[in-house]
Amino acid sequence: MSRLPFATPIVLLGLAGCLPATGVQAPYEANLSLPDDVEISGDSVGGYDDDIGALILLDVLVFSDDTGLPMNNIQVELLSNSAGVYLIPSSAVKLVAGPAEVSEEQCVDADGNYLDGAPDECYWIYDSSGDQYIQFASDFANSYKPNYMRGATDSSGILRAYIYVDAMPEDGAGNYIDAAISVMLGHVTETFTVVASDNAR
Repeated sequence: MSRLPFATPIVLLGLAGCLPATGVQAPYEANLSLPDDVEISGDSVGGYDDDIGALILLDVLVFSDDTGLPMNNIQVELLSNSAGVYLIPSSAVKLVAGPAEVSEEQCVDADGNYLDGAPDECYWIYDSSGDQYIQFASDFANSYKPNYMRGATDSSGILRAYIYVDAMPEDGAGNYIDAAISVMLGHVTETFTVVASDNAR
């Protein structure tokens, strides 16, 4: 079966009061702290649209250079440089108790279109990095594979997002190359890298 689309609608709630859901522009004292880069095998995520990938948690900390304290409600932007590496809000990710025990006939018609009322299990995908099954919100369907995300830090100064690696990027010779995620505050840009551990296919 080809790649399963994402399912289960979600409702995103704005922040309380009049604050914009994407936070406020970072003051000049704001700075970024990112986790260490992550190394995965390009072969472990398979190819495009095969319902196998790697789900990587990315916690971005925004803090004040002046005080060292975390800063809440600060707007952060993320940008992926790779077509097969997507940015998913943490609110759109649900862990499920896979594997899915459904047949192709229960999910799609003869043309490969998903049936109305198909079981949720039809939409599950396998996370090879965590050996678990996951389900994404319906906003992130096959036709919407975002390489850009904007969000705001929480009360702990953290913006939590997921990187979903459907397929690692390759160079012109068919070798895997690293995938970079730019994390931007406006005046500060840092890079988080998904490293290809096996460059040769």
